[in-house]
Amino acid sequence: MKNIENRSFEIYIKTKIIFGVDSRFRIGRILKNKNYQKVLICIDKNIIKLKYINEIFDNISGEGIEYEIYDGVEINPTIMMIMDACQKFRKYNFDCILGIGGGSSIDLAKGISVALTHEGNIYNYVSEIENQKKLITDAVKPIIAVPTAAGSGAEVSPVSVIVDQRRKLKTGFFSEYLFPLVAVIDPVVHTTLPPKTTAECGLDILSHAFDAFVSPYSNSFSDALAIKSIEMVFKNLKSAVFDGKNLESRSEMAMASILGLIAIYAGKGGSTHTIAEPLGGLYNIPHGYACGVALPAMMEFLLSDCSDKFAVIYRNINKSFNPEEEDEDLAKRCIKETKRLILDLGIDPPWKEISNPDIGLLSKYSIKHMAVDRVPREITRQDYVKLYEEIFGKSYF
Repeated sequence: MKNIENRSFEIYIKTKIIFGVDSRFRIGRILKNKNYQKVLICIDKNIIKLKYINEIFDNISGEGIEYEIYDGVEINPTIMMIMDACQKFRKYNFDCILGIGGGSSIDLAKGISVALTHEGNIYNYVSEIENQKKLITDAVKPIIAVPTAAGSGAEVSPVSVIVDQRRKLKTGFFSEYLFPLVAVIDPVVHTTLPPKTTAECGLDILSHAFDAFVSPYSNSFSDALAIKSIEMVFKNLKSAVFDGKNLESRSEMAMASILGLIAIYAGKGGSTHTIAEPLGGLYNIPHGYACGVALPAMMEFLLSDCSDKFAVIYRNINKSFNPEEEDEDLAKRCIKETKRLILDLGIDPPWKEISNPDIGLLSKYSIKHMAVDRVPREITRQDYVKLYEEIFGKSYF
């Protein structure tokens, strides 16, 4: 039985969520109503010419609002990108920063907001194991988040995940002031996302919800959100991948993303991320892909301690379960179902993506990860070595 102390939690989410089909056409009016006259748009250059994105631009300019564009976003944003954007745009006095895209664009927008409004070395505000040297204040520019993918949940998160390129290590910024002021989630925009990216983003959602559910700090609030998010992913992800124009599936995945992020925030999860983030930082692979390939190995590692939770997951993703089966058997089925989902999505095994992984360095980063205390059983660096050896094995999946 979980200690009663571990059920305590605090949660504050200041983000106003505007969710729905064609909600992108409200962005200009939202900015106008807040008396914003000049905004910086942080966006991936690969999506800048899409029809739906240009509709957003037209909607903003149609309200008489000026904007500048920073399109230097990459899949794993770095501190150097933040500094590059600040060098280009520091002379402007923006009223807010609009992050349009996946988690990378929104996270970068948050980082730029910190750099433009806080004095001194930007590295002083980066959150490390011992916490950042200087606190982020309410001086930050407001963030408006417009996710074009269902995955990171950055639109409702107080975190900005950024790579310290000097060490090839994922770090970031953390502050309640980094919650986006408004998140505009239009599932129509998500229909342009390619199948591979859709799949990887969906696995990001799944890892958020899973990490929240098995966390030693989970609680009834986070559990309810996590299990619903997991159920929605298993029900809708394959449809979103293979029938990308399906608005029902896109909408459900967008909602699952919100639920999963709030769950991991409230439940203080992170097991899978102690593997995924070192992989992404060192090898510049998409975060969702890293989460997806880390998940089965972490589930196997946690099976003996979390069979009851895995059984709950299985009962929610497979309504035809045998009620007479023991939790341990259902837990094993849960792992098999997760592997089957990953295979059905066509996810490549890690050894195809990374030819010569430095397992020693990966395990070092994992054991020092900020969320290592959120793994619900004792874990050592040697355990991480074994996990990485499994992940990069030719028989994985």
